[in-house]
Amino acid sequence: AEVAQRAVRLARTVSSHAEALAAAALGAANVFEGNPSSRTDIDLIAVTSLLIGQTQEFAASPQLALVIGDSLVHQGHIEQALRWAQWIEDCADTVGDRALMAVPSLVRATVAIGHGDLAEAARDAGAAAELAGRCEQATLAARAFGMLAEIDAAHGSYDSAFETAARLFGLSGEVGRAARVQTLTMLANLELQRGRASSAFAWLGAAEDDAIPQVGQQAASPHHDTVRAAFAPAAAEIMLLGRRRRQVASLLPVVDRAHSAGAVRPGWAEWVSAIASDDIEDASELLATACEAVASQPLLEARVELSWGVR
Repeated sequence: AEVAQRAVRLARTVSSHAEALAAAALGAANVFEGNPSSRTDIDLIAVTSLLIGQTQEFAASPQLALVIGDSLVHQGHIEQALRWAQWIEDCADTVGDRALMAVPSLVRATVAIGHGDLAEAARDAGAAAELAGRCEQATLAARAFGMLAEIDAAHGSYDSAFETAARLFGLSGEVGRAARVQTLTMLANLELQRGRASSAFAWLGAAEDDAIPQVGQQAASPHHDTVRAAFAPAAAEIMLLGRRRRQVASLLPVVDRAHSAGAVRPGWAEWVSAIASDDIEDASELLATACEAVASQPLLEARVELSWGVR
């Protein structure tokens, strides 16, 4: 976020487009870092709308385009995230940027998973994986594989998920924690679907180990960790269904800090808190709030209702 703040100050001397791009990067950094000492409130809808209205060229990396799209989804701005994906696609077509072309598919796949349209999500994530692979964009390919693993888990496709995981972990270079944590958590989910609780919690333990920042500023002094918080509900579900609900309490500080920074989707904090709560009435109220927050996303709503039923 501090680097993005400096970029905003410098960009003001260049052009309004450069300033809007830097502001969007800062807004995304605020979402994913949430460092209050350097936080500057950025209206992501406003700055991304400004970029969309100015030009048909995205003058930055595909990774930044994805992070900005992700930040819109994380904050629940689904329509704007889809607008952003369409604009990025137009920009990629204009300049013939094949790596950038993978980004719209990734954003759309993320939205489709939330809406419960798994067939569309699989098509988009598969297309993104192919495009990223051709361009040797390992971080984008990893993101696509992580989503494909989540789709496999939703379908109960055990063999396909492990094949996807092998492709992910076979990527060379640094691909980030998020895709690895997502995939490991989905493997845990699939083991639990097969009634193998011990294997499920072994995979979940591996996901938790992989989720902890080992290098960089977050490892030294984390304010919140979006990666761990983003997959906390999936981990909490496994703990609930695997009869280890007491362990969910360890997820609460992670989710609460990320929730305070606006770094997780609406309803996330209530969902995890409800699973952790020993008070059934309190849990029911929290789950009702979570259901309302994800009402426009059928798959998520169904998962919240499952948690409610099990409680």
